[in-house]
Amino acid sequence: SARIGQCELDGIVAERTQMDYRQISNRVTETDTQVKLRNHKKEAVDIVVVDYFWGDWEITKKSHEFKKVSSRKAEFTVRVEPEQEAVLTYTVRVQS
Repeated sequence: SARIGQCELDGIVAERTQMDYRQISNRVTETDTQVKLRNHKKEAVDIVVVDYFWGDWEITKKSHEFKKVSSRKAEFTVRVEPEQEAVLTYTVRVQS
């Protein structure tokens, strides 16, 4: 089952869905995440999507570049044009 989270702020809507979860071994998991970003404003915006991971993690697939801000935090910056939607997808592998 997918976990879905949604938030809306000042004309920007973000909807996060866990698309898949795999137990690779007793200490390693992979999670596929999709974040739909909708811009209802009249101008383009850069949206920063933040995610937190525990343990030794690695982004193995991504649709947009990211910054590893700290040992637990990743930030993806996604440009969304006016009245458009952008979709961020990424896969993280975590070893605990």
